[in-house]
Amino acid sequence: MTPSYLDFGTCLVSQQRELEVTISNPTGSASFWTVISDPQKQAEELFRVVPSSGFLKAHVTHVSRSKMIHKVHFTARHNVAYRGKFIFQGMLGETPQELEVRGQGSYDSRHEALVDV
Repeated sequence: MTPSYLDFGTCLVSQQRELEVTISNPTGSASFWTVISDPQKQAEELFRVVPSSGFLKAHVTHVSRSKMIHKVHFTARHNVAYRGKFIFQGMLGETPQELEVRGQGSYDSRHEALVDV
């Protein structure tokens, strides 16, 4: 997974921000996978991964569809720091991959994103 850590920085409260993460299947067999949020963290309510499940083809050549880009969304609710963790889990026993996410909320309008970058 690239990257394995996402930092949204400081964001205006109630404004959704978006970053991307790429997962890949380096094996010679296809893989079904799903994303679950760590129940110890607050990820599920504030951070969201789209899509949350899918299928990756086997990595046979450089043109194989063995990679997928995911959108990770963050919406701060208050003027505090947030952390979360998502686990990308293969349904056929593959090694789980973790994605740590964090972001900071602010009521200061200078953190408003006019364009989502």
